[in-house]
Amino acid sequence: MAFLFQPLLHVLLGIGFFALLLLGGLSYRGRRLHRRKTLDQAAYTWQQVWKHAPCALAIADRNGTLIQANTLFTHWLQYREQDLIGRNFREITHADDIYHESQLLKELIRGQRERYRMEKRFLRKDGSYLWVDMVITPCTYEDAVPHRFIALIQDISQYKHQQDQLQLLQERDPVTLLANQRQFEQSLYEYWQHHAFLGQPISLILMDLDAFKGYNDFYGMPAGDRCLQEVAYLLEQQMRAFPIQSALLARLGGAEFAFLLPAHALEQALAYAQTLRQALLELGLPHENRPDVPWVTASFGVACLSAQTQYGVSDLLRQARLALYQAKADGRNRVASASLHWQHRLVNKSSGLHHLSTQVAISKPHISQVHQDRQAKA
Repeated sequence: MAFLFQPLLHVLLGIGFFALLLLGGLSYRGRRLHRRKTLDQAAYTWQQVWKHAPCALAIADRNGTLIQANTLFTHWLQYREQDLIGRNFREITHADDIYHESQLLKELIRGQRERYRMEKRFLRKDGSYLWVDMVITPCTYEDAVPHRFIALIQDISQYKHQQDQLQLLQERDPVTLLANQRQFEQSLYEYWQHHAFLGQPISLILMDLDAFKGYNDFYGMPAGDRCLQEVAYLLEQQMRAFPIQSALLARLGGAEFAFLLPAHALEQALAYAQTLRQALLELGLPHENRPDVPWVTASFGVACLSAQTQYGVSDLLRQARLALYQAKADGRNRVASASLHWQHRLVNKSSGLHHLSTQVAISKPHISQVHQDRQAKA
């Protein structure tokens, strides 16, 4: 009987082995199908994230060339995807941001950073700029060398606009929209540092509307503000008519205005002040609450600070104000000036050598001209 069971045993073993192979193949195929399904689901999820993300996404190679960009990014920059792909980031970046971003990218490639974040401006197709907050993360492989970079981009243009508006409020006078006293003082110091280094003088004109308190008392504060606005507009027109590079016009408060004239000597500033004074007269704003003249006039104090002096901007401001007070005291509606300068003389020492010494002199305010515009106006 043994010889009958032996072939049967072989058959059963063969069947069992075949069944095991079949089951193993089915199991392997099942695992492959499951893995493929998992990968397909992950790819679909990524596509949905890429398509519907609330922020812009872009992928670039290590040279900064765009490989992929989602719909939001192309919409922000006003490009079609096929027109944007293949462009380098530098082509769509504000010129002032390119160098800084290039340095950060180099550090990222060298492994000195895990990622970097910066605020930058992208160039839209219509030529305008879009402020964004961007985070760049490298994609590395087994060699740990970044071959791709993923950019996560948020639109911060509204935030930047609000920031600019806040900065404008901090630097501008709310009535005339001219630079305010804070901006004036900061610019005065910066201009003086720059032009003193270049060996150039700087002049300052202080202008104050005459008897303006009486104007407010007679016409009311709203009318006073409108008067200040008209005067400010006139002064801006004069600055456009006689453009001066880097000149600054500011309202210091009340009815007082300031003109900062870099690289202008005292004589030039005096001539400019006379032009402003005459333009205000020709404007003819009525002022019926004055005993002397029935229109708005202004007094001017002019001072100049030369580059070769030990005096500073506080002395310049003080001298201009003293000149303004002098113009007021001498009858208003006129220009007075003061200057800060050096006087030089040679001193003979016992050694027989001649040394150049300096003595600083502050000239007293004086009236440059006396104008009888009351008769001319009449």
